[in-house]
Amino acid sequence: MSRLKFFEEDDNNPTAIAEPIVQQAPIEQKLSPSKEARYRIEQQNIIKVDGNLASSTLAKRQYHFSINNVEMKGEIILEESHLDFGNTTLKQLGHFINRTDELKDRVLFTLNQKGKVQEIINTDHLKQKWESFKKQDLPQDPFIKELIDFDPKKVADIVKAGDEEYSDFKLMRNNLEINLFYDIILDQYLFSKDYNDFKYDNKSVISHLFNTNIDLYFSSRLLSENEDSFTLTKTSKVVFVNLHDIAAQYQANYQPTVKYAFTDFDYLHEQSVIISKSDGLIDSALATITETVKNNIESIVLFKLTRVKL
Repeated sequence: MSRLKFFEEDDNNPTAIAEPIVQQAPIEQKLSPSKEARYRIEQQNIIKVDGNLASSTLAKRQYHFSINNVEMKGEIILEESHLDFGNTTLKQLGHFINRTDELKDRVLFTLNQKGKVQEIINTDHLKQKWESFKKQDLPQDPFIKELIDFDPKKVADIVKAGDEEYSDFKLMRNNLEINLFYDIILDQYLFSKDYNDFKYDNKSVISHLFNTNIDLYFSSRLLSENEDSFTLTKTSKVVFVNLHDIAAQYQANYQPTVKYAFTDFDYLHEQSVIISKSDGLIDSALATITETVKNNIESIVLFKLTRVKL
């Protein structure tokens, strides 16, 4: 099967390379910020099986965040992105993920009263980045070139998922909210200083271990205050998870390796955020997400955010 088939098709010749489409560059839209900050994040994802380390990845990224509180608009620019799988056999995958992350190099958006993305303004810019990547870079990517020989359906699925995301604002917004940086930086503290009265809607998250969603309720409170800052905490509680489905997936995918039977399932997401009194933006944050089948398998996400000089 030709590698080109997934990226360019013609009715008469499915493997033909299509003529490049000349697209007019979208008009650049700019934000006039009232506040801005630069952040660096480190995120480590760890999987343990029967108490032993099975995999570990480390992401380091640098972002620039701007907000106009009056217009309720914000902008996040991804300035640098580095991903280490800690495994030489997965370096190509890490490189590919970095390249796809960098497609969202600049996201301009409006915010709702709870500090979350309401509308993405520069969708034309983002879609053009994806189309250019899909036609020019994706077919030549080492990970994709290897995968297409091993599992061509997965390549088709990757292209389809990208087409869907960059054509559907709601899906793009939901995918951004999975990113812990977006989740922490864009929150209610941006427009409300009543830190003990934040109310959150139930949130559905994707399991790190199973092909299922988990419904969570979040609560937060003001933990402490000093002359320079406020410290807030945010904690999750599981509202609903399909334990029957999880147990079946565990039995099929993990028990042949772990040997031990399914036990108890738990999921916990905790955050601690320090907010500067001088400008009301976050100075630092820590987050931990743990998902476990007790004594058998465990997923741990360790996230650290630090504000650096502009």
